[in-house]
Parts: sequence; structure tokens; C-alpha cells
Amino acid sequence: MNIKRLCSVIFLFLLCGCAFSGAVKSHYLLHETIVEENWSSDYEVYLNCPDELKSISFSPLVPLPPIIPVGFMSEERSLVIVHTPHSVYATAKILDKNNKEVDISIDIEKWTGSKYGKSDKIIWTFSVNSSCKDLGGNILCLEVVDSTDEKSTVKYDLKYVPGALSTGAGYISA
Repeated sequence: MNIKRLCSVIFLFLLCGCAFSGAVKSHYLLHETIVEENWSSDYEVYLNCPDELKSISFSPLVPLPPIIPVGFMSEERSLVIVHTPHSVYATAKILDKNNKEVDISIDIEKWTGSKYGKSDKIIWTFSVNSSCKDLGGNILCLEVVDSTDEKSTVKYDLKYVPGALSTGAGYISA
């Protein structure tokens, strides 16, 4: 087989698509209320741990077992999402078991709605620069200040729960 024919066959495989497979590990943070002061039922709290991509594989025809390790690509970030009514300000911090603040960077993002309309709640997203595994055993402290300067505080005990490893496969085409 000459080189032109080989290149044509490879190009045809790339154009037609390929099979892929991956292994992903999920995990969770459970939160149990420790202290609650003036905390309103209007405030909703969600914790989000991104899945860890462990391995992948690509093949021109059929999906093969995921054997290429890519665990180093996983995000070391956790999300705390708080829904509040308008005209309040929310803050978050991570404490250790002795109620001392842990030096972890937390980025904050506030969403009030899209250009098509205002949302009925503000969505506060606190992006914690630490994995869920590292946050387990610590305390999440949320504070909300409303328009009358009244403070509402809640503290959650965080428990890390390792999840299962799951695999999936599919096809990609041009």
C-alpha cells in the first residue's frame, strides 16, 4: 500500500468519526446544620463537586476500555450555590473544627437574571479553590445580610462521601 492510499484511509477514518470511552469518579459533600441564627427558609443552599475524569480511550471503530490516565486534568474546585431573595448580600468562608478560618481562596459570582428578564432569586456561586475531598471534615459558614442590615448565619458540618467509578462510551463524528 502506498503512502497516499494510507493517508487517504486515515483521513477517511477521521472524517467519519471515532469511538471514545471514559471512566469518571463522582463524589459528594453532605452538609448537616450545626448552628442556625435567623436563617430564612427563603435561602436555599446546594453543594456541587465536579466529577473526576480518571481515564479515556479513543479508537477508529469500536469503543475500547479507557486505559489512558488523565486524572491530572480533574478540577480542584468545589461550588457552593446559594439562592436568596433580592436586596441581600451573601458571604461564605470555610472553618476548621475549632472555628478558625481556613486559608482557602473563594471566588464569588452573583447572578440576578438574563438580559431577557430578572430572576425571582439571586444566585450566589461561591467557587472554592479546594477539592470536595479536602473540604470534608471542615465547616461551611454562610452569612446573609439583608437591606435592613439584619444578619442571618448558618454553619454546616461537611462530610465527604466518595462515589463510584462509572464508565461510558460513545461516538464522535465530523
